[in-house]
Amino acid sequence: MRYKALSSTLFIDNRQRLATAIPAKSIAIVQSNPVFPANADAHLPYEPSSYILWLTGIQQAHTAVVMFPDAPREEWKEMLFIEKSTHLKALWEGERLSKEGAQAATGIQNVHFIEDLDSVVHQLSSHAENLALVINEHDRSDATELILGKKEAATWKTRYPLHNIVRLAPIFDALRCIKHSVEIDTLSKACAITKKGFMRALDIVKEGIYEYEVEAAITETFVRNGCGGHAYQPIIAGGKNACVLHYITNHKKLNDGDLLLMDFGADYAYYSADLSRTIPVNGKFSERQKELYTACLKVQKECIDIARPGITLQAYQLESKRIMMHALRQVGLVKASDDKEALKESHQYFPHGIGHYLGLDTHDVGSRFAELKPGMVLTVEPGIYVREEGIGIRIENDIVITMDKPNDLMADIPREVEEIEAIMAK
Repeated sequence: MRYKALSSTLFIDNRQRLATAIPAKSIAIVQSNPVFPANADAHLPYEPSSYILWLTGIQQAHTAVVMFPDAPREEWKEMLFIEKSTHLKALWEGERLSKEGAQAATGIQNVHFIEDLDSVVHQLSSHAENLALVINEHDRSDATELILGKKEAATWKTRYPLHNIVRLAPIFDALRCIKHSVEIDTLSKACAITKKGFMRALDIVKEGIYEYEVEAAITETFVRNGCGGHAYQPIIAGGKNACVLHYITNHKKLNDGDLLLMDFGADYAYYSADLSRTIPVNGKFSERQKELYTACLKVQKECIDIARPGITLQAYQLESKRIMMHALRQVGLVKASDDKEALKESHQYFPHGIGHYLGLDTHDVGSRFAELKPGMVLTVEPGIYVREEGIGIRIENDIVITMDKPNDLMADIPREVEEIEAIMAK
């Protein structure tokens, strides 16, 4: 393991929170993601289920958690199912987690092998009225046939047609939105390593190098500091490439006079950081670049300041659009005097939202209609994209909602014009 294992206290607390939220007489069944095939005899890199990670910290496939909080027998209240290690698997892939190791890592004492899952659930079923199942219900997911958990949910519904089905995703997501102190500490670590990646990029960026060379330097920094790699595909976009919001080819040469937009974040213990910074390739902003950058930075600071408990994420997004509209007027991009028309006009220069939830997933779970609460973690990432000028700017920090001013986990990562120019001049 590249990172220090998270304390089982986190997973015990998480399961207790879930247990109190599950409806009475419900068996909750949470299963790991499948292993997906690639070409020939290969498989895609395994992506653990964020729900299994949140409940147990276990990263391996063929894992399940069964919870029956009001079960008539104590040993049925929470159970873990893991893959049995075999000589062949140990030879080729390494030992699987043992029952004893699983108990120590998760705090779950009743551990079975995964082949016993069906028979154990059958044993419990006559004492329950509901099956609580989880599938990927993220509202930004574009999956249809391959929705994670859909096949497993259909199997359980077929097997127990007289049981009611309870949707676990909304329950999970409301809980996962409010981060445990251990999670905040882990996200802070991911942000600190992300800062190292940015500082490394500032060291090497110059005219003539390629975007992928910057990506390589950041990747090396992440791996050297115990990360699994990037939390998402990094965006290293020079010049007009920065006007493509999710530009990920990262293969062009950096040119004198261009800006370089970088959007990347470290994956530490499966928790995601998400940073955006925009810097001048030659180390010096032009007057126009500085004007637009300063406007974007001012918007970010205002948006961070208003991220307080009580406002919904949806309302926060709308208010950020109004703040950006006024900024775009000041730099001459939005001409309309009527605010309604000006908002429409500003969309071409700021076509995305101000941010999203952050956690085990980069675009973490949570409702945009829910009120912000202390412990929620958000990104704040205004952008200004002027295609006709070949300029794309985005500045992004990760913040924790508190009862007062937000806690900016990236406050020490340079973003002022003078800071960036001074560092690049060295």
